[in-house]
Amino acid sequence: ESTAWTASVILTPEFDFLPNTRMSLAVDYFDIEVTGEIAVFGAFNVVASCYGSDFYPTDPLCSLFARVDDLDRSDPFWNSGNPSNIAFVRDSFVNIASQNQTGVDVTARMIHDFAGDVTLTLQGQMTWQFDDVTSVFAGFPENQSEEVGEPTFVGDFYAQLDVGDFSFYYGLDVIGDKLTEINVTSPTCVRELEAQFGVNICAKLFDAVEKRLN
Repeated sequence: ESTAWTASVILTPEFDFLPNTRMSLAVDYFDIEVTGEIAVFGAFNVVASCYGSDFYPTDPLCSLFARVDDLDRSDPFWNSGNPSNIAFVRDSFVNIASQNQTGVDVTARMIHDFAGDVTLTLQGQMTWQFDDVTSVFAGFPENQSEEVGEPTFVGDFYAQLDVGDFSFYYGLDVIGDKLTEINVTSPTCVRELEAQFGVNICAKLFDAVEKRLN
């Protein structure tokens, strides 16, 4: 069973001193809860989740496996190998009590038309995750927010300048407090075309931009 609560606000302000500019801001709050999910973790994940649990060693996941030295010699899983080895893992279906995730998505965009056929677009898409709580077993909630693979913030930002049939793009990807990727693109195959036909496309483009702006 899944329950989702959302609330959204969209703003499109207009300013007299920016007659050629369009702006929008969208804010979406989300609260999603999943209960009664059935899953199989796999032997590795059972063991890793036990030792990585906030409730170790009392987390019920820790009861799904045992090492040789934890067993009585009469136990069918006991063996004469290394006593620190894992003797068995019960990797069966598990009823996950609940999963809950809350946060806010924000999208901001500004498009400005310059004189001539020149347009500048600025956009940012951001997500703040407040909670990411999983209770595999009731009474053992773990907030995974800020852990590896669960950043509290992710953002995608870009600026694009369109000049006639040409576009320049600059983008940034941010995860947590780390800048993970920078994308800079312009008309594709520029170097190949310049090498083949002996023309300076970049110079022609910037000459056209200056002409339109002036």
